[in-house]
Amino acid sequence: MKKFFDSLSPSVVALLQTFGVFTYLSLFSFAVIFRLFEDMSERVPEFAGPILALGLFIFSALATGSMVLGYPITLFFEGARTRAVHIVLWCIVWIGTLLSLAAASFFLFV
Repeated sequence: MKKFFDSLSPSVVALLQTFGVFTYLSLFSFAVIFRLFEDMSERVPEFAGPILALGLFIFSALATGSMVLGYPITLFFEGARTRAVHIVLWCIVWIGTLLSLAAASFFLFV
């Protein structure tokens, strides 16, 4: 897999990482959170709600952080610092672009 990413430009690697993050967020938010909280709203004790929410937040931060920073950190420690920084910066650009498109489509169609 690393050889596959090495053959791509930093912008394409970042775009693939961004699609991975958005796929995870879509699946997680629609399939897990809505169904989980909808079914458990009456059965969960009041103190467990914040604990569950923070646990899910931490899990999501770890998952998305691994998707975005895993490969660039590996490159950074292997000495390809410039490529690693370019991938992270391109990922920021792609995430901002997709968030802007998602927000625009939300306000236009909802």
